[in-house]
Amino acid sequence: MGNRCAAGDCARPLYSRGYCNYHYDRLRRSGNLPPLQKRMPTDGPCAFNGCTTKVYAKGMCNAHYQQAKRGLELTAVGSWLIPPNAKCVGPECGRQQYSRELCNTHYYQRSAGRELTILPAQRSRPDGSCEASGCRRSAEDAARGDVLCVSHGIMQRRGGDLVPLVTRTETAQMPALLARGVYWCTCCQQELPRDRFLTDAQRGGAPRTPCRACSGKATRAKKFNISFAALDRLFASQDHRCALCGIEAEDGDGLNLDHDHECCPEKGTSCGKCVRGLLCWACNAGVVTWYERMRDRVPAYPLFDEYLNNPPAVKIGLVDRRT
Repeated sequence: MGNRCAAGDCARPLYSRGYCNYHYDRLRRSGNLPPLQKRMPTDGPCAFNGCTTKVYAKGMCNAHYQQAKRGLELTAVGSWLIPPNAKCVGPECGRQQYSRELCNTHYYQRSAGRELTILPAQRSRPDGSCEASGCRRSAEDAARGDVLCVSHGIMQRRGGDLVPLVTRTETAQMPALLARGVYWCTCCQQELPRDRFLTDAQRGGAPRTPCRACSGKATRAKKFNISFAALDRLFASQDHRCALCGIEAEDGDGLNLDHDHECCPEKGTSCGKCVRGLLCWACNAGVVTWYERMRDRVPAYPLFDEYLNNPPAVKIGLVDRRT
């Protein structure tokens, strides 16, 4: 045997009593010599057919490893691996598949252990629907006169043509986009660098759409009780700059949504009727807060008075003028 382990075809070096470390330990603990487990690759793509995500454990990516660990059948994870014409097998459902042959809603119903139900029909509403040709989405803020959905409204404010939307169901081109280092935002409808998207660990590391900027705007709009379209109009009216100092913030990162704290004193939320404008952190937390408290004891600053008396949100008709 020389200096090799005596257990079967094991070629590991000797450790003790003619066996390698692994077989000696198993012999001492259980009295038998199991076959040596084959080592799985630790680099390269996932072993699942068609998955290009980096190996996480046992030759599989994180998503497929978790499926195998739970004893589930390995399936394609994420809509970018599923053909665009694959339909959900849920009851009376023709939506695009998301995972395990189900659409997003039915997949989460099954994950939660609930019965798969018939989903409401996806149809455009006759009142307040988007006026772009072929678009079935609803106008985001019809109460204020919007006639376009969120995505077509962004197109119009960018000065582009109102073209059909590239929606989630059209995923065949996604691998080609990733190979070029870009991805498609389904909200602002444009190609952006890969690092402008968050990563979705539940989808095997795929980019999460919408992009960081659109996702951030949606979160702020929800917290402050205004629509996405209204917030996007506010960003466009201020040219993505602070309303006081004029500092530019790429994609709106670094700009805070300011509101009247006398109306809604709680931090980070608003009724939606007291929103004033977008400010950088220094102007929002320092300048405006200080000036509002000291307004009766310091000389008047026309720039600050103009902002407080006639804020950008009032100028564009987002909120009504407060008395």
